[in-house]
Amino acid sequence: MSQYIVCRVSNQYFTVSILSTNRIIPLTTITHVPDTSNYIMGIMETEGEVLPVIDLSQRFFDKPIEGETAAQVIIVYWKGKEVGVAVNEVLTIREFDESQIDYRLDKITTLNKTSDYTPIKSFIRSEEGLILELDIDNLFEMTGTLEIQEIVDSYEDTEDSEIDE
Repeated sequence: MSQYIVCRVSNQYFTVSILSTNRIIPLTTITHVPDTSNYIMGIMETEGEVLPVIDLSQRFFDKPIEGETAAQVIIVYWKGKEVGVAVNEVLTIREFDESQIDYRLDKITTLNKTSDYTPIKSFIRSEEGLILELDIDNLFEMTGTLEIQEIVDSYEDTEDSEIDE
């Protein structure tokens, strides 16, 4: 059995493998970064590190989560770096049996006729219905990946230069 964080993004349930996460923190003060995509909430400082924060509700459903009192940030490992993923609500940490998990993504990718890109790794059958498992490393198409990577690298460079001084 594998453990997952189950969260709500807009009115949809998603899971993230617990192995892809570092911690869950409350959504607190965000510093907005100009000239970034609308789903990039900005940056936040946590435990001495500056991390970009992605609004998954804005990313997937074009509805920002700002103002929701239950909103939380799941710190995930994205391409070897830590990134904050803001969700409307973290519901639970739960185990799913392998028999509940379906990795046949052709059922999902055929819905998008212009690309076979999908941020979904699998779907999980549960008592609540289908829950989509996020593929953390594949959350963004190419331009989004470059944009997030640039933000992560710029703040890593800043932290490295402060250490050198």
